[in-house]
Amino acid sequence: MKNISKILTLVLTLIVPAAEAGTAQNADCGDRKQLSELYMKAAQTGGEEDKKKLGAALYPVVLCLSKNNALQPSPLRGPFAIVIEVLAALGEVPVKFPTDTEIEPNPKAAAPYNSRGYAHNNLRQFERAIEDYNKVIELNPNDGAAYNNRAFAYNNLKQYDKALADCHKAIELDPKDGSAYNCRAHAYAGLEKYEKAVTDFDKVIELNPEAGLAYNARGSMFSLLGQYKKAIEDSSKAIDLNPKHAGAYNTRGLAYGRLNKHSKAIKNLSKAIKLDPRLAQAYANRGFVYNNKKKYSKAIEDCSKAIELDPNYASAYNNRGFAYNQLKEYARAIADYDKAIALDPRYAAAASNRKEAYSALRQRY
Repeated sequence: MKNISKILTLVLTLIVPAAEAGTAQNADCGDRKQLSELYMKAAQTGGEEDKKKLGAALYPVVLCLSKNNALQPSPLRGPFAIVIEVLAALGEVPVKFPTDTEIEPNPKAAAPYNSRGYAHNNLRQFERAIEDYNKVIELNPNDGAAYNNRAFAYNNLKQYDKALADCHKAIELDPKDGSAYNCRAHAYAGLEKYEKAVTDFDKVIELNPEAGLAYNARGSMFSLLGQYKKAIEDSSKAIDLNPKHAGAYNTRGLAYGRLNKHSKAIKNLSKAIKLDPRLAQAYANRGFVYNNKKKYSKAIEDCSKAIELDPNYASAYNNRGFAYNQLKEYARAIADYDKAIALDPRYAAAASNRKEAYSALRQRY
């Protein structure tokens, strides 16, 4: 029991719940009420003994849910945040957060705010997470993890300059923190500074040669830089490290598609979809490949699925618009291009495609 917190930190930061998990089957994996009570106590006090009790109760539940395929690998997860996800997988009602009033007995203790920030980040409540990490940093200006976690929230809010500033500070405080370089790489990617992102992913891999997620992320940057062979090498390495990494098959499939190796592209993208049926990118990318193969009906089907999963996916609208255009359904094509441009006003390809569709529509009438 002595090292349970450290063990959980290593193990639990790698998992989140799968969307298709069956609640009824998962209910046999643990006592929801007990976990809720232990979580509340540990989150409120931030005490090591309470964390150990929570960890001891949580560990067998995690193993059970993993066997049920209710939990999957994922980056950037903290040991407190996973409790929320485990309770969700067990069918628990929304978990109550410790309030500021409940934290008040020890207002100078940063740990409860840090724990609550983890949970808010995990529930994609990023503004609330930032508020908590602001408090952590106010109480402890040298807490590098707090800067890194706040940067994660800023990245998800697309406030990349703020994320960069926090990542710089986190790296200054701990130059060997691979997660800070990873977070900064994603900020650079958001700012379309792909070369700088590659450099930071290089550092992540240097610090941890087994970081499959970093290989795949670097592969995605290489794709955006048009270096498709390097993208294939990196995504293949990620797959070697984790054969069930849906995102890596997606990255490799898109790279093959860009190289016009359509059969390999579709094989990889289909594998990604099999591993993660909710991966919108894989459907949109396979739609892109089907467009190149002139299989426009299949392209429309895949892009429509991508849009169903992510209604704000601009590329999926553009790819579907292209398919409609080739089928001479110009009004539908224009509607999709309009949506793509509304979602991303800088989307030059969609603007060009819309211009062509309008021209074709005028020629028809």
